[in-house]
Amino acid sequence: MSTAQLVSSFSEAELYLIELPLERQGFHKFIGSWLLRSEDSQILIDVGPAVALPQLLAALQDLGVSQLDYILLTHIHLDHAGGVGELLQYFPEARVLTHPKARQHLQSPTSLWEASVRVLGDLAYFYGPIKPVSPQNFVDQVPQIKTIETPGHAPHHLSFLWRNFLFLGEAAGVYLDLDHSFYLRPATPPKFFLETAIGSLDGLLKLVDDETSICFGHFGWVPGAKRVLKLARQQLYRWEEIISAVCTGFQVREEEELLVLLMQELLNRDPLLESFYRLDLDIQQRERYFLSNSLKGYLDYLRSRLVR
Repeated sequence: MSTAQLVSSFSEAELYLIELPLERQGFHKFIGSWLLRSEDSQILIDVGPAVALPQLLAALQDLGVSQLDYILLTHIHLDHAGGVGELLQYFPEARVLTHPKARQHLQSPTSLWEASVRVLGDLAYFYGPIKPVSPQNFVDQVPQIKTIETPGHAPHHLSFLWRNFLFLGEAAGVYLDLDHSFYLRPATPPKFFLETAIGSLDGLLKLVDDETSICFGHFGWVPGAKRVLKLARQQLYRWEEIISAVCTGFQVREEEELLVLLMQELLNRDPLLESFYRLDLDIQQRERYFLSNSLKGYLDYLRSRLVR
């Protein structure tokens, strides 16, 4: 059964969301790859981790994709780009667009892999190692795609605009659609710099309107890009305010104790997290892990600001 969902269809193009469910508790409705099929080219935006490559290949086969022209990577974290080297073995004609400074890490991914293991631990081993990408596979631009630098979640983060669809990886965090509501949280792992992330959202706000839809890396799509980007921007400042207040007002002995306290405060006080308890229990467990990782980014940022 195909995991591809037709999101939008035009006379000259179709846009599909390919869900890549992983065989790990809570890792469904987690990561998506986007296929843009037009009269001129077939473009894939993000490819998922190496462990998900069989699902991606099966979905592409179901859609009748026998050739890929371009692979666009919003960033090179393992969950978004880990399968790219192996995918190119099946589609060697494809050309890869990523941030120029990220190319070296894809050509020689040893340091990228080692850093991923340090940050993610056993989750990195679950995602699987990334295989090298040949220098000949890289391109600087793709026709009809506007490339925007959006550092924040990662220093080499890009977003892509095609017509009224904005593919922004994790520049505006993680989004989950629920009946009559949604869940939105920042994706701010260390090293995180608030001003940089805000600057990226401000840049995106200048490029979109209410007719633009956002295509999230995690997970799905939502219309009204300007409204959602403004909410994400407000949320980044809200987290800074809440976390700073808690760190000032409470004395805790250990980092883990502080993280537990901060997470509960955010779940209680951030309206964009109100739907957390409506998520499936296994997804709640997954999100607690990533909430903790985002909190570590904020704590690192706030501490570094104190020593400037």
